Amino acid sequence: MKKNGLIVLGIVLLFAFCGNARAISSDIRDNYERGETIIGEITGNILDPISASQVEFRRGHVLVPFDYDLKRLGGRYFIWANAPETENNYTLIIKDISTTVSGKTTTVNYEKNFSVGGNLTDYSIKPGFILSKEDFKIEIQLNLDNEKTISSDFPNGTEIILRPGGNDVKFSVSGSNGGLIIAHIGKYNAPIFINGPVINNTGEEILLSIDPLEIDSTIFIGSTGQSYPFHITNRGTSRLDNIRIEYNEKFFSIEQHESIALDPQEAIELKLNFIGEINDEMRKQGIEESLNINSGAYYIQLPVLIKFTENQTENSTPYLDNYESVKYCSELNGKICTAGEVCGGDTKTSLDGACCLASCQKEDTGGSNSWIGWLIAGVVLIVLLYVYSRYKKTKSNKGLDSLIEESDKRSKLP
Repeated sequence: MKKNGLIVLGIVLLFAFCGNARAISSDIRDNYERGETIIGEITGNILDPISASQVEFRRGHVLVPFDYDLKRLGGRYFIWANAPETENNYTLIIKDISTTVSGKTTTVNYEKNFSVGGNLTDYSIKPGFILSKEDFKIEIQLNLDNEKTISSDFPNGTEIILRPGGNDVKFSVSGSNGGLIIAHIGKYNAPIFINGPVINNTGEEILLSIDPLEIDSTIFIGSTGQSYPFHITNRGTSRLDNIRIEYNEKFFSIEQHESIALDPQEAIELKLNFIGEINDEMRKQGIEESLNINSGAYYIQLPVLIKFTENQTENSTPYLDNYESVKYCSELNGKICTAGEVCGGDTKTSLDGACCLASCQKEDTGGSNSWIGWLIAGVVLIVLLYVYSRYKKTKSNKGLDSLIEESDKRSKLP
């Protein structure tokens, strides 16, 4: 009986372990060349946002410094890291991931073992993924003594000539429709997320925008109540419903952010409040998070970078110097035009929609000029009647002439 009990316990533990393994996974390989760039996607039912602060790399039980980052791009989690040039076995650990195992919410640590060895890789890239709204650059390190040419399909097919050492390669976002793209840069598949216009399946451009594009702040450790205003605007022509904001609730709170709907040219202003407890690790490294804003297929991100200081004079949030709060239309001395009206001048985005800064006018549906159409139709009808009457008269005269000619012929007969 004791033996059977141990077998049952072993089976239970095996299923529990397998369930935990299936809860979170990645496509990180088992082997990498020395110095190669590791790029992988973390998949699974991730309930709470995860960030780079939850990542560790170990050699056995020893923490090893890696150059790396982890971000959510387009609703998917990606991680990149540059492998060491030292041959060894390593373990990637992502701590405290909230997920489900066997249908129950739990917290797990994801671990992935991989080895680094063999030749020094011919080239590496840094960073391994991009989140940007503007043109950007990627550093490509060539570990050869001669030039090497690689190809890239972003933004279009192009050849990149690498010279020995570091190469800062610039990429343009011009012509990109925004969203997540997996770009092929030589041998690497690099996720690139462009915060920009999104085209829906009907070809309509949806401009779900956010201001600022990034929150970068330095907080004095002794201060409290840090708050960061931002606003979301629908610059498209269609209403956006069910706009959701996802963020790390361990660090932040946002009031009244659920079930957001925006009409065209309407904006909403919210405040991101920092509520996290500052520990020793955060004092040294700060935090790097992001707000993920999406409405169906439309998705943008707001990076949040916060550093901590013990020097009160270093307390600063630069974007607030130029940040302009969104106002109600009445505060702009404007008017929201009703259905059937158009603005006779400039409009501006407001908290209650497209605000007309001029006068609202009745929309011209063509009814006021309908008499012109009737006039043209009348003239055409008169012309047609005249042509018809001339035709009938000419035909009638020809018939009469024929009768007279026939009568003359008969009168001349003997």
